[in-house]
Parts: sequence; structure tokens; C-alpha cells
Amino acid sequence: MKRFFKIVKVLFVSGLVVFLYGFSAHRNALKKIEHIAIKIENDSHLYVTKTTVNKMLKQKLESLKTPLKEGLFLNNLETALRANALVENAEVFRNIKGDLGVIIKQKTPLARVIGNKEVFYIDSNGGKMPLSKNYSASVPLVSGILYDDNLDSVYKLALYIQNDGFFKKQIIGINKDENNEFELNTRLGNALVELGNLENMQGKLNNLKAYYLNAIQNKSINKYKKINLKYNNQVVCTK
Repeated sequence: MKRFFKIVKVLFVSGLVVFLYGFSAHRNALKKIEHIAIKIENDSHLYVTKTTVNKMLKQKLESLKTPLKEGLFLNNLETALRANALVENAEVFRNIKGDLGVIIKQKTPLARVIGNKEVFYIDSNGGKMPLSKNYSASVPLVSGILYDDNLDSVYKLALYIQNDGFFKKQIIGINKDENNEFELNTRLGNALVELGNLENMQGKLNNLKAYYLNAIQNKSINKYKKINLKYNNQVVCTK
């Protein structure tokens, strides 16, 4: 009998703890939010501002007419923030006081595309990213893109440029022609770089880098008008 009452006592205490925790969590979910702390991780250039994030959150909070469980409540806010085309990811949490904490990761633009019907960025995941009213990214300007299905090859080239310290500073323009071949404009000299298609892209760009480094050393950077990389393991220059 004592064993039975002991088990009942343990079950009662456990149930009471669960009830109090659930009641506390419910009250916390209903508590009015007094403060929102916003952190933007990659904030060297702000494409989306804390003011914008704060406004989006308040609009979403006002639209939640009925109380939600804590997890669903936070998921709703995260979903609303991630719907912004400038946001790559968003995390929302609450502290003991019930205040909101928000961590925003912005999308990273690789290239600015002058398309057939719109102007936009290609981001680091290969998606389309709208221009921001707050900041204009210093990335290569892409022309010759008529349809969105041409973006995969542009993304491949733009990502390579972004990840190469030399080309990231020097390549300012990318043009894609009707034959799916690329031309590059650089800060170095006046030559148009004919890259061709992206077959052996890394090898071609390594040859271009070697040419430029040699031309800088020899002070012949302005000697040619065209640099052709289409031929295997060759850099053909014309005046």
C-alpha cells in the first residue's frame, strides 16, 4: 500500500510540474512584448535594416489575433521574416522576461543583372535578390541575360569571381552573348576579355591572372585591345 501511495505521489507531483510549466509558457506567450532586440549578422553592408525588421515584426504581431503556443508563435514570426527577399535566414526567440530576440542573416549579392524586364542581384545561393534602397553592392554588372534560365552559368562564373581575391577586385562587368559565351570587363587596362564558354573556366581564368600579373610587372597592361581565352592553354592578344 505504501508503495502504491508513493507512486501516486510521484505521478501527482510530475503532473503538477508539467501543468505549471505549461501554464507559465502559455502566460509567457500571452504577455505583451515590450522590447525587440535585433541582430543582423553580416552587417558590414545593410540591405535590410533593423527598422525594416522591426516594422515587419510589429505588423505580424498585430495580425496574430488569437494566442498561439510558444513554438508556433515563434515559427510564425520567423516565416514572416524569411519571406523578405533580402533575408537568407531568420531566428526568433524569447528570453525569460518575454522580450523578443531576432537574428537576421542577409542574402549576399554576387552580381547585378540587367535583365530583359528587371534589374536584380544573383545571390550566393544562385537565387534572385532584389535591389535594396539602403545600399548598392559593388559587384560585377551582368548584361545579355534575356531569360532566367540563363542564370545558372552566370551564377557559376560570378561565384568563382567572388571567391577569388584578385578577380573580385578587378572584374567589373560580365556580358553573355546569344551563343552562351562570355566577355569580361576589368579595371586593368582597356582590353575586352573574351572568355568563351565555361568549359575549363578555372584554367582559362588562371591563364588570365598569370597574363595580368606579368603585364603589370612589364608595364604593358594597356598594350592590347582584346584578350582571347577561348583556345586551350593559350592567351591570344590583339592590338
